[in-house]
Amino acid sequence: MYWVPDCFLAQKLVFDFMYKFTLFFLFLSHFSFSQLDPESCIPESDIWNGKTIEKGKDNPNKKKKKIYLHIQDDIGDFIYLKLTNHYKKKIKYDHLENGKFIVIQEAKNKNNEWKEIEYFYFEKEGFPNKTYLRSLKKNEYIISRQKKYIEGDYSCDIRFKWKYKNRFIYSDSYRGKINLCQFKPPKDKDVKFILSNYSIFDKIEFLKKRIKHTTKKSDKKNLYFQQLILFLIREKKFDEAYKYAKKFKKKSPKSGLPHVSLGKIYVNSARHCYPEDEKMQLIILKLAFDEWKKGLAYEDSKKKAQTLIDRYKHIFENAKPSEHTKKIKIKCWINKTVETRYF
Repeated sequence: MYWVPDCFLAQKLVFDFMYKFTLFFLFLSHFSFSQLDPESCIPESDIWNGKTIEKGKDNPNKKKKKIYLHIQDDIGDFIYLKLTNHYKKKIKYDHLENGKFIVIQEAKNKNNEWKEIEYFYFEKEGFPNKTYLRSLKKNEYIISRQKKYIEGDYSCDIRFKWKYKNRFIYSDSYRGKINLCQFKPPKDKDVKFILSNYSIFDKIEFLKKRIKHTTKKSDKKNLYFQQLILFLIREKKFDEAYKYAKKFKKKSPKSGLPHVSLGKIYVNSARHCYPEDEKMQLIILKLAFDEWKKGLAYEDSKKKAQTLIDRYKHIFENAKPSEHTKKIKIKCWINKTVETRYF
């Protein structure tokens, strides 16, 4: 006796498999594309894309342009951009810490106008990376590899824009594709992107510039101060954090948030200043409490101040203060004399 396969059953199994596979493929296709909302995208901010890959000397330029920016090669996903100096003297240009050349791209909109699709953060409100000046002598050039825009729902001409002193130098253009939302300037959500993706040094420098260039009194500026102070505390730069907290109070006299920040500076520095001396830690903690109690008087800081007081009050419940006060000199970055019963 031998077994004969049921051809109808085999056909049914094949059909079921093909049907499920087709549904699965359609699901993946739907998931991959329908979930993307082109109108909600963030404008490109990857202006640190172009790493310098070549530097050399060029032949003298017979054209009138003294600084020449042009597309050397257009290969695959990249544009190779060449910057040449034909001045009689050397010129200086900005480079990032990682060796990348700072340049942005513009595209022509539907009105045939050139509009930015990348943005100079350092020009507007502070750039998150430290920049370095490098120089090009007469007839020297550099070539950098730049991102090429080839995906999107809008075909257009795209060119490069480079800032030299107080003017801009433009390149020739290439044909590419972008999303129309890239013409919208970056919003404050890009600040969150920077704060989550860069080193703490970059974050500190970025926030300092944001504070400097944000002239209006606003909730955003208060947020920049608070974030900067927290990063300085994390780096144990307590004296600098204290200076910014005082500046914060001067800029926002009707806010209690500077008192909350001052208290955080004290409480985080206590163990750093006196790692083995619990009494001195307690004295510094008392300074923090004094600031948080001031914060209770303001509507914008009342809740935060009370939360911090509740978090640390058990330490004072276990401590036994003296009946008399005594003057104690606190060293470290605080460097002042206080009267206290905890000695």
